[in-house]
Amino acid sequence: MKFGITVPGSVEEALNLDRRNGNDLWQKAIDKELKNVVITFKLFQYNEILLVGSKQIPHHIIFDVKFDLTRKARLVAGGHRNNVPSHATYSR
Repeated sequence: MKFGITVPGSVEEALNLDRRNGNDLWQKAIDKELKNVVITFKLFQYNEILLVGSKQIPHHIIFDVKFDLTRKARLVAGGHRNNVPSHATYSR
């Protein structure tokens, strides 16, 4: 809980909270984050074949509530576990 709002621990939980609350606030936060990271990462579906030269990096989404009560979703890539070259990554 943060500011009286339940903060989900997974995408599934976020979507369930939206269904229970009758809104799409967490879904919009997820969509916004994925739209912003598409310039950096190509997100593959579970059964898609990786392109030659590509490397699979485990990732997950973390959630937060901002001071103005808007929902925030952030995609976090676990590249530190796969020896990703520093010139191939950046953060804003």
